Amino acid sequence: MSVERLYLENGSVVIRKVMTEDRFADAEELVSIFGQRIDAPVPIVLRTDARELYMELMPGRPAGLVLPGLSAEAAAPYVRTVGGLLLGVIDAATANDDRHEFNWQISDGGLVWGIDHASVDVEDGVENDDGIMLPGAGSSSSPFAEHWLVRNSSWEETWKTNALHPLDAERLIKQAISMQGEFQARGYDHWWLVIVKRLEAIEEYAKGETPWLKPRQAARPTILGECNSRSSKSTDHSARPSK
Repeated sequence: MSVERLYLENGSVVIRKVMTEDRFADAEELVSIFGQRIDAPVPIVLRTDARELYMELMPGRPAGLVLPGLSAEAAAPYVRTVGGLLLGVIDAATANDDRHEFNWQISDGGLVWGIDHASVDVEDGVENDDGIMLPGAGSSSSPFAEHWLVRNSSWEETWKTNALHPLDAERLIKQAISMQGEFQARGYDHWWLVIVKRLEAIEEYAKGETPWLKPRQAARPTILGECNSRSSKSTDHSARPSK
């Protein structure tokens, strides 16, 4: 994978990625679509080719640099924000096992931002005897997914009671259902179905007394449409958020 920063004539900066395989570009694009539907703090992505993507340069610095030797205790104030809750929704629903300390950022004011979703592989999912979709293997490695799941004594991920109000969960499910066409168009119907079913499982355990989430906001503005040949290019490996 190659990563570079593009400096636009208006002073804006975007990230250009060229993936080694189509499926990595698929994952980046689809997680971004999911994130935008639920107002999660992840980059907006513009896909211009099978393997070429342009995306927002997210604010802040990697958590691993802001909080060296990142511990659960140090991460807790950020994990507990609304942005952290929504990153946890993404990580639990997509079984993201790659949310290490350099795949999320902390900006001024303590806001969190998720980056690098090329490794996401939702797979087919497994339901239990009651028809509830189980968490994906490895998803508990995300500190944000711990809002929704834990590992049991057999080191298997299981859902747990969470602080969402049922109305919050209903809103998340509604937005996830609305993205069916986007996933179908890219040949990922099975991903969409597993994501929706995992959100329904989260709803089963939602016991919060008051809603956390506001109704979906209008899409935030993006300058990605301005990416064109007039942009200057500068390869910057410090921008590389992947392993």
